[in-house]
Amino acid sequence: QVSPASRVSPAAAAAAIVLTSLAEMHYAPVIISATASEMPASLVGLFTSLNHIMFGLGGTIANLGVPAYSSLGPESFFMVLCGVAATGALLMQVSAPFLELCFEGRSRGEML
Repeated sequence: QVSPASRVSPAAAAAAIVLTSLAEMHYAPVIISATASEMPASLVGLFTSLNHIMFGLGGTIANLGVPAYSSLGPESFFMVLCGVAATGALLMQVSAPFLELCFEGRSRGEML
C-alpha cells in the first residue's frame, strides 16, 4: 500500500505491475515450448516441473521479503537480493559439470 507521504507515484507502481504481468505472459509460453522442443524426451517432464517449482519458490521468497524490506530498507534489501542471485549463479557454475553428466546419461544419445 502506498502511503500518503510516499514519493512513489501510484502510476509507477501500476506500470510496474503491468510490465511484470506482460513479461510473465511472454515468458511462460516461450519456456514451455523451448523445454518441449529442446530437451530430450526423457527430461521434458522433469524440466517442466522444475520451471513450475521455480515460479512457486520465487513467489514464496517475494512474500517472505516483504517484512525484510520493511526492516532493512530498500538499499540493504536490494544488496541482499543481489547476494542471493550471485550465490545462485555461482552454484549453477559449480554444478554445471554434474548437470552436463546428467544430460548425457539421461538423453541416451538422443539427437535433438
